[in-house]
Amino acid sequence: MSWAGLAGSEVTSWHSAVESARFGLDIGRVVVGYDVTDAASADSRVSEELRSSTEDLLILRWPAHFTRLGAAVAHSDWLTFPADTLTYWEAAPSALLMEGELEEGLEIVRSTTVSKATEEAIAAVLSDSFAAYGSHYSANPRLDATQGLAGYIEWACAAYRADPGNVILLHRASQPIGVATMTGSDEDLEVELAGLTSAAQGQGLYPRLLAAVGQVAAKEGFSRVIISTQVHNVRVQRAWVRAGMKPFAAVSTVHALRR
Repeated sequence: MSWAGLAGSEVTSWHSAVESARFGLDIGRVVVGYDVTDAASADSRVSEELRSSTEDLLILRWPAHFTRLGAAVAHSDWLTFPADTLTYWEAAPSALLMEGELEEGLEIVRSTTVSKATEEAIAAVLSDSFAAYGSHYSANPRLDATQGLAGYIEWACAAYRADPGNVILLHRASQPIGVATMTGSDEDLEVELAGLTSAAQGQGLYPRLLAAVGQVAAKEGFSRVIISTQVHNVRVQRAWVRAGMKPFAAVSTVHALRR
């Protein structure tokens, strides 16, 4: 979930029509903004959402330091369980830049127009890169994990259709091997999804993808690049450390299923 959707000092809720259609369940979302300071008030509001909701599944997110919220949710009439913890990382665009030219055969591609071929390339890279990824969807036995992957692909393609410049592709010998999807909000350029195909991993190519994002951020006047992942994804977080990024937030995800 984007940082722009998690920041703020409100507790928000909505019906997720896209997820409901994808998984065949009536799904709602509840988010406690990261700037909320009154934990007791957040407990009360989340409890009220659980009492009044008519959905089959609620996906709840709150600042991970609100450790007692999990207990409040567990005392509801819903079957609740932890689904993931997201970590959010940041860096100045300049920290991601790399010296020297791209290695021979590599090319960064950022389109200006929408094409079916590029959408297919985005889908192919993400299908490979995220095939076995442990998202919060995969924590829920009521959900088809393959549909979670389909959701990632649709998210990326929707961003591309909204603005082709939201997507960077890394090509090697004219074949797509990496992708990063981005969205801008105020001073931040957020990477929503980024990955390499399995055949391209472990070859030092990921920093090139991050550097391309840094170049876009610097060129378009953003002061910060943001990226996030599940806390268990240690490998990519180590890559972010090497790239000069630092963690700044953690967010808990809990699923609540109607009994």
